[in-house]
Amino acid sequence: MVSVKQVVRYAMVVCGLSLLAAPVQANFPSVPKETYEALKLDRSASPKELYEALIKRYMDPEQGVGKGKYGQYWQPISFSKYFDPHTFYKPPQAVKEVASRQECVKCHTDESPGWVVAWKKSTHA
Repeated sequence: MVSVKQVVRYAMVVCGLSLLAAPVQANFPSVPKETYEALKLDRSASPKELYEALIKRYMDPEQGVGKGKYGQYWQPISFSKYFDPHTFYKPPQAVKEVASRQECVKCHTDESPGWVVAWKKSTHA
């Protein structure tokens, strides 16, 4: 008959062996071979080389960031504009109206009074 102590010992040995084997498996990342092929990297590339190649591809407007090669078929949604402002944000070209300092303070006092109180206490007021 198998005792509880023997089962625990057996479990400890199995856990210990699996921990010893873990560093060996860590040398083989679970990155698909297609990724290495697309990046033109060898399977033996270091993690730093892999990371730099991924970042370079991601930042390339033709492949990653930006509208991409099918950009003429779609317009960005607000979410895309938020996460990629360098590509999608178009700043206003002209000021719509010019307001005086008193007009700005009056409007902001009505719209955001908490900020105005903080501003008046600051050195900028």
